[in-house]
Amino acid sequence: MVAGTMAPRNADGVPTGGVTGIGKRYADDGYRVTYVDYPTHLWPVGVIPYDTDVAIGKAATERAVSSYQSRCPGKPVVVSGYSQGARIAGDVLSDVGNGRSQGIEAEGVSGELYSDPRRDGRDGSNGVENSLLTFMPGMTMSGPRSGGFGAVPVTQVCAEGDGVCDVPDPQADPLGAADSLLGYFLKHGYYPGRMNSAPGADPRWGDMTCEPQTAQTQDCLVAQRPAAVMAAEQVARNDAVRTGGAPDLSPVVAEIYANRGDLGLEPARSAEPASEWAARPITLDATIGVAGMVQLDATRHWGGADDLTLGVTVGIGLDPTGNGGDVLIPPTELASVQATVPMIDGRRLLDAALRLPKT
Repeated sequence: MVAGTMAPRNADGVPTGGVTGIGKRYADDGYRVTYVDYPTHLWPVGVIPYDTDVAIGKAATERAVSSYQSRCPGKPVVVSGYSQGARIAGDVLSDVGNGRSQGIEAEGVSGELYSDPRRDGRDGSNGVENSLLTFMPGMTMSGPRSGGFGAVPVTQVCAEGDGVCDVPDPQADPLGAADSLLGYFLKHGYYPGRMNSAPGADPRWGDMTCEPQTAQTQDCLVAQRPAAVMAAEQVARNDAVRTGGAPDLSPVVAEIYANRGDLGLEPARSAEPASEWAARPITLDATIGVAGMVQLDATRHWGGADDLTLGVTVGIGLDPTGNGGDVLIPPTELASVQATVPMIDGRRLLDAALRLPKT
């Protein structure tokens, strides 16, 4: 069992939060349950970048499976994960099913993935790593897994509109993509309290439909209302408690969301060049001084060089305004560091999303 980002840990210090339900289900069926120990970080929530953390978790999961198969050859192995843990478990299952894993036999291996960020789902329903571009160093949007899960049977479960496992293409459906971002906060916690029952086996799973994606992969999608509608209903309930009555805007929000296809937006045409306004270079500089001792500088470029440069200078009498500073203390720099990181020009994405179909 592979837990998700910043999962609570058990008395032994191993992350188990969010996946104890499925662990108990398989333990009750006679399985020996192992929870994978890895940092579960996602910078800036944790100190380790996402890519590094995934690599650590994947290596730990592979060791656990290989060790068990060497001790108990021929016994079934279920690899399961939730959220970031589903990303890790899914990567392991894909490598095993496609013959890319050394020391692990595919026979007898199966998987259950809950809210997988690399979910390759139905049309217009994919994990966040398949729908978005990389937007932060160390957090690569890796896209679909090569070969899917191959020969390994896998059941993947996703709540509709969960911003981890169900993110529409932001260029084809920008409103749906925005709603999935809100859906992360309202829907991503849907799974842990239901994992002690097999997907679809308990009414608590709600309106779930499971469809074969391949001969080996079952995609189970739980029908959910748009997150914006859920939020509007919650706002109306809260206002009713405070004021004794408030208009419920959720039907209006639901109508807008249901008819979003009428906006005439066209699917992504990323091969086309961005329009002139989206390609125009822009530079923004900002400087902040603190007590004449610390100076923070930031330079952001859009168009051409898409990057962000951050600098920190420590000294005495620093004058970020350029107005002369303190006449009694001449500006003196003691130390200075600077770093530049690549960025994405969001104007290009917006331009592609709002471009109307050709006539």
